[in-house]
Amino acid sequence: MKPLHTLLLVLLVFQTTLFSQSTGSIEGTVYDKESGETVIGANVVLLSDPSFGTVTDVFGKYKLNLEPGKHKIVCSFTGMRDTFEIEVLTGKTVTHDVTLESTIVLKDVEVKSSRVAEVKDEDIKSMVKIPTELIDNRGDRDISTTLNTVDASTTILDGEPQIRGGSGFTFGVGAKVSIIVDDIPMMSPDAGKPEWGFIPVENLADLEIIKGASSVKVPGSALSGAILMKTNQPGFNPSTKVNVYAGMYDRPQNKEMKWWDDFPYIAGVKFLHMRRLSPNLDFVIGGTFDADHSYLGSPRPDSTVIDSITNFTDNQMQSQKARINFGLRHRPKKVKGLMYGLNGNFMYSNSNSVFAWQDDSLNFYRAYPGAMLLQKQFIFNVDPYLTFIEGVGNTHKFRLRYMYANNDMSNDMDAIGMIAYGEYSFNRYYKNLDSLQLTIGLVGQYNFSASGMYTDAGGDSTNHLLNAGMYIELQKQFWDILNIVLGFRGEYFDPMGDKSKRKVAPLFRGGLNFKLAQGTFLRASFGQGFRYPTITERMINIQLGILGVYPNQDLVPEYSWNTEIGIKQGFRYRKFQGFIDGAFFMQQYRNTIEYLFGFWKTQFPWVGFKFINTGRSRVYGADVSFIGDVTFDKLQTTKDYSMNFMVGYTYSLPQTLEPDHVYAEDLNPSGNDELSFRSTSVDSNTNVLKYRFIHTFKGDIEFNIKGFALGFSFRYFSRMENVDKSIFDFEDATAGTSSLQNLQYRDYFENHNNGNFIMDLRMSYTFKGGHKVSAVCNNLTNRWYSLRPLKAEQMRSFMISYTANIEHKNKKKKKEEPKKQ
Repeated sequence: MKPLHTLLLVLLVFQTTLFSQSTGSIEGTVYDKESGETVIGANVVLLSDPSFGTVTDVFGKYKLNLEPGKHKIVCSFTGMRDTFEIEVLTGKTVTHDVTLESTIVLKDVEVKSSRVAEVKDEDIKSMVKIPTELIDNRGDRDISTTLNTVDASTTILDGEPQIRGGSGFTFGVGAKVSIIVDDIPMMSPDAGKPEWGFIPVENLADLEIIKGASSVKVPGSALSGAILMKTNQPGFNPSTKVNVYAGMYDRPQNKEMKWWDDFPYIAGVKFLHMRRLSPNLDFVIGGTFDADHSYLGSPRPDSTVIDSITNFTDNQMQSQKARINFGLRHRPKKVKGLMYGLNGNFMYSNSNSVFAWQDDSLNFYRAYPGAMLLQKQFIFNVDPYLTFIEGVGNTHKFRLRYMYANNDMSNDMDAIGMIAYGEYSFNRYYKNLDSLQLTIGLVGQYNFSASGMYTDAGGDSTNHLLNAGMYIELQKQFWDILNIVLGFRGEYFDPMGDKSKRKVAPLFRGGLNFKLAQGTFLRASFGQGFRYPTITERMINIQLGILGVYPNQDLVPEYSWNTEIGIKQGFRYRKFQGFIDGAFFMQQYRNTIEYLFGFWKTQFPWVGFKFINTGRSRVYGADVSFIGDVTFDKLQTTKDYSMNFMVGYTYSLPQTLEPDHVYAEDLNPSGNDELSFRSTSVDSNTNVLKYRFIHTFKGDIEFNIKGFALGFSFRYFSRMENVDKSIFDFEDATAGTSSLQNLQYRDYFENHNNGNFIMDLRMSYTFKGGHKVSAVCNNLTNRWYSLRPLKAEQMRSFMISYTANIEHKNKKKKKEEPKKQ
């Protein structure tokens, strides 16, 4: 070796040794206290200089090189934060593990968020987080049942999600609320409606309701809000949960309405298993099988009425569903910060769809002749994804989804649909700019449908819809009391046919949150929305007996904006803790799309439904929620005697702004009429939009006494103020002929449409070892009622279940408490 090279090597070794002797380091692992698993991507920074720090790797580990002396370190993750002081010694490595948990700080008192697993006080939007344990506690087999029970601002009207009265009744088609599972929209390819039965309720870790279009990260079509769900990931120990249930429908309040002679059963099983196959490979598998007798019977028309379309037996109304889902996640050791995986969900089902009851008296629980479908469905999705965390706070995410649906329906109404979805997002924290957060995303989605229901004038039964978008959002916190979020989203739609129907929409969304005092947060937000009509809304053309659903290829997109101002107040008084949240809101729409019943043809079938742009409309109102818990134990650290509650009220007034705007021409045999809101409404004086509730009041309360739990849910819907006048006209038309079944609704609307209060009761006992037995009674008073016109709601039902929730201990002992130095 040359002398110069030898000298350089000696200097390098000396410099490295000198540096290592003049510094020290801390290292450790960050854990989530609730789940026990390590936290990936947690920020570990100096309190005095947040620009200096690191993030935990895919194993939750961190390491920082620091100068000798005492340092205050901040460890944080979404909704969680911990600050600790540690002394660094020269040339030494100090180990310090951190355990994070969700907290609210009120007047220097730490209040653990219990009923709501994570309370984001700095959010600019109204949001409710529903504990997924409530799904099991209530015995819900479908996530829409849970959503319709807990949050007062959210109503599921026969499959149609409504938030704050922002939409009416469309059988769920063209929903103005986006359903998002694992960061990807979960809507049907052709109709853009939620596939509620496809969502894996047995495998949900998080469930959130976002009200209003306040974030550019959700699709522009989410005019009224979004429902976000996350599936599970395994914790430190493997776990298995199995739930077996059985039940029955009670006879209706009016015994003469009972149509069955056999046992009206409900039965099924759900399971979920999660484990780490190796230190860097996670595996989740879940599934369900469900069988339902159905509380709705097949049509039984009068003897003079011939029904050749829905001449079904009562046994054909029974439904079955089998679903299996899985998740794989890998964290390679050689690439720090990389995580990739694959999620999947597969389902086969037999079900029925009833559009109208036979009458509003003895045949209330039977389908109207022709106004129902039987469906066999095979549907699946596979979702590859990749996450890469680099540096301090830089995160790249790739999300892909392929979704396929094959619907085999009666009356030759088969449909095949497909969705290809892709999204890339980049998130960065700028510590040197006082924690400025930047999020950028690119989105693409292609929808395909092939069905005779959507055949155009040229005989082509295939339809396409391309959507591309991008978004950018900036979030900045000032002085630890003010949080500002500003965002832009651009949307492009192309039906891949008529170039004149291509649309581009720029959307702006943002808001602020201001900390008025300890535990008091004031927020305000504004957001724009844009929803392009789905394939079904534009192209559907079917006959259901004497009813039809008709196309409207001239349908144009609807635009909206919404704004709100709200306040959240956290509190703790002795053993009583929680928060109160209230907001005033307003939503305004242009080219409002409504699903209207009317006379649309001059020949049979002349009456049915059609999607129509009805002009401008507005919804304003207020909502308030009260969420918390009370511990009755002498020691507050235990929960042997406690009560949890969620109570909320929403007032929304949806009104047309153009009651005399003529949006279509009616082809009523008695004479053509120009159609406007005023001419088509049963109530044309108040301008209240059709198929909405003005007042909703909901709540869930649960008492826990050691292993015993008693729960009570209630929900109140005020009267439906307005419906299509054509429903009454059709009742009059069918009353005067013996060849058509008389459709009866007016008497129910005028004499029984007075609001509905429904109660559910549940009890359970949990044994040692994770075994639980439960009993649930839904519609406790056996109320006879309807929410959506012509749709009979469920009578009282009973269910008992057994749940085994078993955690398998790993050989390696779990670290329960962080090491203190």
